[in-house]
Amino acid sequence: MKILYKGSAGERINLVLQLNGAPISLTNATVKVSFVSFGTNHELWNASATVDSAPAGLAHYTLTATDTGTVGDYYCLAVVTYTPAGNVITQVLDNYKIIQNQQAVVTYQELQQFMDIPPENFKQQVTVDLYVQQAQADFDLSVPQLVATQDQKFIELKHNAIRMKAALFYFLNMSENDINPDIRIQKIQLWSKMYNETINNLNNVLSSDPTATAVVRRVSNTGTYPQNPLSQYYDPTSS
Repeated sequence: MKILYKGSAGERINLVLQLNGAPISLTNATVKVSFVSFGTNHELWNASATVDSAPAGLAHYTLTATDTGTVGDYYCLAVVTYTPAGNVITQVLDNYKIIQNQQAVVTYQELQQFMDIPPENFKQQVTVDLYVQQAQADFDLSVPQLVATQDQKFIELKHNAIRMKAALFYFLNMSENDINPDIRIQKIQLWSKMYNETINNLNNVLSSDPTATAVVRRVSNTGTYPQNPLSQYYDPTSS
């Protein structure tokens, strides 16, 4: 699911329209694209797409601030209508989540699914929300340039990184009786590595942009911390 901030504009939806693996010809056709709400199937909006290549079934639509003005979960729908016959082909495209600018990028349900823990065994939401908020704050401190980004690619990377960091906080605060210790350590080791690589890659990309402001790079504190049996896999003072 792609994440968009409420009121953001400029995200381009590329339509690659196919049927049974073959391109849908858009010759003598119009293409309408819309956002439809999950559950209620209410159409949030619809608009005409621009055809880029009729034989190849390629078109696009660029989202406006009005299109992303309502928070919720939606799927994108493309409707191809031919003239003069009036034949119609409907295609379901990507899923989108529109969130408030200050809303946590990762939801309670998303973290539960990512960690693959049965709902009945998952910690209560008030606790999990604290992990997500802590993870989001950590990310914002590590990559301050992306705090208010509306770039879809950066939002998705931010989403994935916060999800991993929140999962780390969850595992580091859970009883070893609740999960196989070997699996727990393996996941902590893997997610720590992936999170750190994401932060480093983002900082490298942003710092190479001559138009960007300086990136804050976090350095491990050399102070003394309580001994943690998992410290060989995860340093809570580093990104």
